[in-house]
Amino acid sequence: MNNINPLLSVIIPVYNTEEYLEKCLESVLNCTYKNLEIIIVDDRSPGNVKELAEKYISLYSNIRLVSNKSNQGLYLSRIIGVEHSKGDYIAFLDSDDYVSIDFYRRLIRKAISSNSDMVMGEIYLEEDGKYKYHNLSHTRVMDIDLYGSDVSKLLFDQEGRDWSLHVVWNKIYRKDLWNKCYEYLKLQDKHLIMCEDVVFSSIFFYFSEHMTNIHGDFVYYVQHSKSSTSCDNISLQKIRKNLEDINLVFDFITSFFNNLIKDNRYSNNIANWKKLLCKNWSKNIEKSNFKNIDKKILKKIFNDTLDSNYDDDYFLSVYTENIYGLRGEEIKQKISDNNIEVVSFDIFDTLIVRPFLEPVDLFNILDVYVNKLLKLTDRINFKEIRIYAENKARENKWRLNPSLEDITLDDIYQEIKELLKLVNQADIDKIKKYEIYLEEKYCYARNYARELFELAIHLGKRVIITSDMYLPSNVIKNILNKNGYVGYEKVFISSEIKKTKNTGNLFKYISKLMQIDGRRILHIGDNIHSDINKGKECGWNTFYFPKAYDLLRNRVDWYYGGNVFNDIYHEAFLHRGKDQYKYYSGLSALLGVAANKIFDNPYREFRTDTDFNSDPSIFGYFCMGMHLFSLTHWLIDNIYRNDYSTLIFMARDGYLPMKSFELFNQIYGCEVDVHYLKLTRNVIFPLQINKKEDMYSIPINLNIFTKTPLDILNIFRCFISEENFLEKENILASKNIKINDYFSKMDSFFNFIEVFNERFFSEERFLEYKNKMNSILVKLIKGKTATFDIGYSARIESILSKVFNFNITPYYVHINNDIPLKRCSDLKMNIETFYNYSPGVTGVLRELLISELGPSCESWVISDDNVDYVYKKYNINYIEKYVIENIQKNALDFVSDVLFLFGDDVKSLFYQWQDASLPLEKFLNEAKYYDRLMFKALSFEDDLGEGKSNYNILDFWNGQMNNSRMNTSIIQVGNDLGSIYPLWKRAIFLYFLDRNLLKYKINSRFRTQPKKLKVIKTVYRFLRSIYRSFKFR
Repeated sequence: MNNINPLLSVIIPVYNTEEYLEKCLESVLNCTYKNLEIIIVDDRSPGNVKELAEKYISLYSNIRLVSNKSNQGLYLSRIIGVEHSKGDYIAFLDSDDYVSIDFYRRLIRKAISSNSDMVMGEIYLEEDGKYKYHNLSHTRVMDIDLYGSDVSKLLFDQEGRDWSLHVVWNKIYRKDLWNKCYEYLKLQDKHLIMCEDVVFSSIFFYFSEHMTNIHGDFVYYVQHSKSSTSCDNISLQKIRKNLEDINLVFDFITSFFNNLIKDNRYSNNIANWKKLLCKNWSKNIEKSNFKNIDKKILKKIFNDTLDSNYDDDYFLSVYTENIYGLRGEEIKQKISDNNIEVVSFDIFDTLIVRPFLEPVDLFNILDVYVNKLLKLTDRINFKEIRIYAENKARENKWRLNPSLEDITLDDIYQEIKELLKLVNQADIDKIKKYEIYLEEKYCYARNYARELFELAIHLGKRVIITSDMYLPSNVIKNILNKNGYVGYEKVFISSEIKKTKNTGNLFKYISKLMQIDGRRILHIGDNIHSDINKGKECGWNTFYFPKAYDLLRNRVDWYYGGNVFNDIYHEAFLHRGKDQYKYYSGLSALLGVAANKIFDNPYREFRTDTDFNSDPSIFGYFCMGMHLFSLTHWLIDNIYRNDYSTLIFMARDGYLPMKSFELFNQIYGCEVDVHYLKLTRNVIFPLQINKKEDMYSIPINLNIFTKTPLDILNIFRCFISEENFLEKENILASKNIKINDYFSKMDSFFNFIEVFNERFFSEERFLEYKNKMNSILVKLIKGKTATFDIGYSARIESILSKVFNFNITPYYVHINNDIPLKRCSDLKMNIETFYNYSPGVTGVLRELLISELGPSCESWVISDDNVDYVYKKYNINYIEKYVIENIQKNALDFVSDVLFLFGDDVKSLFYQWQDASLPLEKFLNEAKYYDRLMFKALSFEDDLGEGKSNYNILDFWNGQMNNSRMNTSIIQVGNDLGSIYPLWKRAIFLYFLDRNLLKYKINSRFRTQPKKLKVIKTVYRFLRSIYRSFKFR
């Protein structure tokens, strides 16, 4: 095996797709990876496949034709192709599809660098010459790097909902993986077309030890009427065959796992996968032109139906059409062009980026160093001095000698010395040296540009570096080498040659020195004037590579990258001043890091009616990442300055901030004990009852009209003797209280309390419970303690302070009313909030974004000073897990990236905390429709009074958005309607205008009549289910 360029075998089965075969073959033959063989498998196709194959075989020595004696079907033809191959890696490609020019090289490079036995690329859908991709698919959203059983878990957990995972033609497979799977693949020996890739992938994923993926290179999946998944223009016989294939595939997979492998972990997943396919085919058949009797016959082939509580079309629900042209493909084709001998790259903002929104923002960090060095009484603005000195040096050079087109760093610092005459030369030299240090520290590779650089090197092009820059070439070379740019021929720097791209003279100088016609050179850069227009004027080929921060700000005419930056930071937003990023170094840094990540590939298409491309990874990195960073920065700054001994993160809302805090504290080094405390309301609430009279405070903490006497007894079970608890129903019945009836009036609740205090409350058991809790809590809460939670009421903290005398300060994201302020005031306890206002959208979605994906703690079982946690039932659908995990992962990636880049300098990033959270607040309050669809399949448990119904987060969120934007006007309109329309018409109006307000009004009106409320809710859900059945039909 060639470890640098291993042989790749591309297997292309052909049956009745000859008209597409040439385009398919041309794409493989013209790709940038040359050490490959093509195995064409003629599956007794009725067309001229042999003639076409022989034409190509006569021209290329790496193509072979294998002809089946009879039609074997797609599945067996793929196996036959591999059996005739010699490659170290295997790829499958359908003969009516084709690949991007750098697809196979990128896959091979990833496989080698990561030691992966399976690598997956992206997919572009082509139909009638138009291109689109599905925004939510795993291939787009995820950076996959999975080992062992996590690989198979990825495939089976999603139960076939995202077909980009199980198709075989967007991946390469190492030969040793094939060898493991071969004996099992051969057991399926029947003619198979439909879902054949499900068999392959089920076995490949199961035996794979390491799977990764790439972005930016893809298979073009051509959609046309001859597709095996289409019902259009296909005979009844072929449809029947497809449906029978589905049964065959899933019978085989089920038998493989249950009987051969003896592993039934995925049995339910496989069954649901089949149900999904049957459901989708049933829909296709229903929409087809077949006769009704034929439709019934076809549907009888499978009787399975998919009974699912979440969307099965989630991964296909949002797509982006290409409107800019395939520029990423175009630039790679330009580099690959045989007429191009030299490829020239600009450096800064092309090959190299800095973590700032503007290059001069690096001087903010330099400014901190200078002020510490000079130890002045007050600060100087060295950033402005540095910028002025550079401009002054250029003016002087051009005035004294116009032929010298650029200046050096030494020239700039000579001007600084002239300005700061009282500063000694040694300090000036230290400052200059530190600027060079910062450039080398903060410059890092733009990954997509590095891919282009490596492609040019791979193709044997002469690569040069061409830059207008004042830094010396040795510094430039250090920066390039540090970031993996090796193998280039020469660096041309304007400050040393004294000619610039800006005038065009540097291009002319290079052509003359290298003795090469400009038409043989391709220059890639980010500046329209100096890189593109001036290069063209000098006869060079040029290609525009936009700056990441220009894309964030929508400064590129032909490109759209969302309006968030301009709406929030460029324009005045929420009564803030314009262009705040210019005045706060930390905000510039955070935005710069976000831009460099999101727009690393400058040709990444954005859907134009979104801000975040309906992509959980972009939303997670940009919105949640900046919010999480500033939230944690605020928290650790307070912990650091206030010298806390203990920090408690409350489960589950404290989970993501805790993970972020752990990253921050690697730099801050706060000597604080950190704990994750599963102290929920159910656990702590009984401690609020120190004496019988405290039972009267229950209504401030619970909606008693959604509770029964049994609910209250269960909450305070720890206070009740076993004997009385067993007799609870009889005890209550003797007082004419029905144990399962909801409290209908306040006096019915207080009547119950009277009985509770008399017959159930045991002070002895209360003290016992209190002592048990104390035995656990004193081990965790020591000394001056801070707690962190999303909010809202300070109930838990006030109980801990009052009952156990703990010294606690709660830290919240925000509060919603004055109750926590009153509680803290009563106890002379401080309370700190990240937001000094109550956000319009709060609760469910905000909590979900930062919470641990896991069950809530229902109770503690304490014995021998140890605690065992009892958890509530927890069910999470795959899509919710997929969305939230990707958002949280990318948010933590953002925090990690900033901390890695800045290190201890993160303490010198100054900004107003809330400004960094504005993207999240804009999203929560004003998210565009297609961005909101990221969350369309997520649900939560909502009351409508009972806490039993599953409620769609998107519906709830839409209502909150309406309230936050126009709550007053809606309520006013709703009230005014009373004098015009009857109640039933008002209800219909509110249903469409603000469903949450309607629910609130119904709950308020009928809260003392639980039976009527229950009937109303039952009718509502019934009507809603009918509506949804028509809506999604």
